[in-house]
Amino acid sequence: MTEYQQLSIPERIQLVEDIWDSIAMDCKEIPVSEAQKIELDKRLNRITAEGSDDVDARKFLSELKSNL
Repeated sequence: MTEYQQLSIPERIQLVEDIWDSIAMDCKEIPVSEAQKIELDKRLNRITAEGSDDVDARKFLSELKSNL
């Protein structure tokens, strides 16, 4: 059994969140190809022109938790 498997599920979730947050803080170090930049620009332009039907992550999580 690996070290992380000995943690409780809430502890493992927190570990994953901490790792993800650390990646997000260092995201400038992640290389983005020219093709990815073009695709991101297309998506941003579409959202700007058409609006977005995306759900805010905090709202989604709040609704999800309330349904548990």
